[in-house]
Amino acid sequence: MAPPDPLADVHQGFLVECDDLLEIIHDGLIAIEGHVSTRDTINDMFRAVHSIKEGAGAFNYAGIVRFAHGVETALEGYVPQGRRLFSELTVAENIEIGMMAYGEGPNTRD
Repeated sequence: MAPPDPLADVHQGFLVECDDLLEIIHDGLIAIEGHVSTRDTINDMFRAVHSIKEGAGAFNYAGIVRFAHGVETALEGYVPQGRRLFSELTVAENIEIGMMAYGEGPNTRD
């Protein structure tokens, strides 16, 4: 029988925390789409994505790290009050661009 994993509880805690962090990100995306986001909304989203990225790195989830980094890059296109630097792009398109930049998304759009 294999010995118990000493990091099993830490890993489980990370997964539980991810649920809460993903909810923050989801709520932030809804606020951005509704043009009701604030600087705090964007900052909360950055912190949540960064926490997921760091935890994923600790457990060697390289794909999640790259994806999270792409989301951070996409969020950089936003300024306070939810105005975007590239207003013609949707949130999904900005995230897709971030994913493409880090090799996680399709290389071209349909």
